Amino acid sequence: MKNYIYILIFMISVKLFSQSKKEVVYIFFDKYNKEKCKINIEQTYRNKKGISFVEKYRKEKKNNKIIFNICDEKFIFNYEKQKIDTCTIKSLNRFNVKSLDYLKSKYQKGRDFKHHIFEKINIIEKISDKKIVKYYGVYWSGEWNIE
Repeated sequence: MKNYIYILIFMISVKLFSQSKKEVVYIFFDKYNKEKCKINIEQTYRNKKGISFVEKYRKEKKNNKIIFNICDEKFIFNYEKQKIDTCTIKSLNRFNVKSLDYLKSKYQKGRDFKHHIFEKINIIEKISDKKIVKYYGVYWSGEWNIE
């Protein structure tokens, strides 16, 4: 009986210490920013390849989804599955706001899909001088396209 208890304790401790805690991160989406970024393009029509300069922050709506494009990365928000919240801009310093470069560096270090690296990715969008909108639980699109 003692052996079973020791084995159980060992298995529980291995389980607890083997999983690292994932972060909940926020990305600031600034639709008023006119900064440009360089992206690689590949078009099947006439086999065009090259580099294009696009606005860094782009937002598009498709059916029940909002697609937040930040340079060449896509974050997808689904109205049916996730929730939106509005709050004052003063509350912005309470959030773990990270840059896109931070997300990319964590992705490159790891060996997992983009949407598995963080516990949750949220988008914060400034809508006025006093208010922001928080989009909870966006999906970082990448290896598998879910649009």
